[in-house]
Amino acid sequence: MRERLKSISKTACAIWISVLVLLAGTPVQAQSLGGVDFQHFHADIVVHEDATISVTEIIGGSFSEPRHGIFRSIPVVYDAGTGLRQSIAIDVQDVRKDGEPTPYDAYREGDFLTVKIGDADVYVEGAFEYEISYVVDRAMLYHASADELYWNVTGNEWGDVFGTATASVLVDGVDQSSFDVSCYTGYAGSTEQNCDVAVSHGRVEVSATDFLTLSVSFPKGVVREPTDMERWMWWLTDNWGLGFLIIPVIAFFGLYAHWWKYGRDTKPDTIIPQYDPPDALRPVEVGTLVDATVHNQDFSATIVDWAVRGHLTIEENEEKGLLFSSKKFVLHRKSAPNADLAAHERALYDALFSGSDQVTLDDTSVRTRLVKARKTFEKAVYADMGSRQFFVKDPVKVRTLYSGIGVVFFIVGWMLTTGAEVSVHFAFATAAMIATALLFIVFSHVMPKRTEQGDRAFAHALGFKMYLEKAEQYRIQWQEKEGIFERFLPYAMVYGVADKWAKAFADVAHESPSWYTGHAAFSAVNFSNSMTSFSSTMATASAPKSSGGSGGGGSSGGGFGGGGGGSW
Repeated sequence: MRERLKSISKTACAIWISVLVLLAGTPVQAQSLGGVDFQHFHADIVVHEDATISVTEIIGGSFSEPRHGIFRSIPVVYDAGTGLRQSIAIDVQDVRKDGEPTPYDAYREGDFLTVKIGDADVYVEGAFEYEISYVVDRAMLYHASADELYWNVTGNEWGDVFGTATASVLVDGVDQSSFDVSCYTGYAGSTEQNCDVAVSHGRVEVSATDFLTLSVSFPKGVVREPTDMERWMWWLTDNWGLGFLIIPVIAFFGLYAHWWKYGRDTKPDTIIPQYDPPDALRPVEVGTLVDATVHNQDFSATIVDWAVRGHLTIEENEEKGLLFSSKKFVLHRKSAPNADLAAHERALYDALFSGSDQVTLDDTSVRTRLVKARKTFEKAVYADMGSRQFFVKDPVKVRTLYSGIGVVFFIVGWMLTTGAEVSVHFAFATAAMIATALLFIVFSHVMPKRTEQGDRAFAHALGFKMYLEKAEQYRIQWQEKEGIFERFLPYAMVYGVADKWAKAFADVAHESPSWYTGHAAFSAVNFSNSMTSFSSTMATASAPKSSGGSGGGGSSGGGFGGGGGGSW
């Protein structure tokens, strides 16, 4: 018996899974390395009891050619490891040029906050000193025995290093003897400490002639530590994309519950050998009853069944090549369709012999007709099985509904990867959409449900398969039945047991059926092999062509803050 799981596995393996190429925020480089010379950078940093941080940056230098001003970009989203994110909040308070208020625009660019200073209608030249004041929240690190400010003072994304880089850090309520200070210089990742540290009057002073990062640790309890609930809410806010991953989980349990109630078929308690097909069903109908799918062998068995019933003959020829030989099959119309053929059979029969009394299966025009006719035939078989109350609903319509929903989820997932700015949030969302799509497509194969009549016929079909598969044990049931070998051969093809059915007749004297002519001496086994070859040829002919303490050691560029700048 062909289990539905086999069909599911084949479909799942055939599903193309799109490879996600998701872009993270890219560090902002200076827009122009020419026309400006940044000479000194100073930061006044104050850590408040509420754990917010006030920062005033003073950036000095000169324009060697007319420019509108400068820009400063600071990361507000950081990698927390394993694909997770951690963000800080920055609120720009004031911006000045040479001590006077100046126009500016603060806006978010990906994972950066950019402060663009100047007027697009005004050019400036010569020496300058820009002052940017802002307040930072959620930028403290909390350890078991100490709290830490780990701050990338200058950032590492400038065109060149500053002549001097200095920082002054004041922590409200901390005695100067309680500080543990480290500083790092150079490009991102450097552990060099070419910097000077001094602590006086409760203030930490750091200076360097390179990019500068500092770590200032102090006793716990000086600044407010967030509660577990606050940390949890921050984590959810920073990683809201993870919430999408619950969608396939809900979809799985929802689909499973729906299948259990509306799609699950009743399994027969016992299987009893049956010596005739159920309800006089034709081979293709028996195959469809077993797993709600018309397979290649079901389609081929239909043609053989027509031959058995006297509607055509099958001629097998062998063409010898230099190294190998090949088999060619020719079908000959024997009679016009009559009431013995169902409506969907007559339509396929007419398409097969359209304008001719004989067809060669490897003929291109025949293939073209068969591909189209097979699709129509399969739909008609599904509809017929539903109308005859073997299934609650037309199996193909049920599968189309669920797989169609899956396609919608896949399209949504694909669209999430095509935005102008893709983040890790959309990576989680895309993965969730595609996983949900696959679940709907997989479950679509098991949702068609048999009726009570269908369950009885299914149990009978399994008993009939048992008989065909173990025919030797039931010799007394068939040895006196004339023509039983040929008559039940199409059913054996459907069940995939044609070889076993033939072996049961290996020692029985038998003449070639009147509807078959071949090139070799006839025997049941040889004949079964020929029908297997015929089935493969039919499958090929009817298939459409095809067109993945403190935090320990640090480094320059670590911690919060950072970024870079340039002129515009």
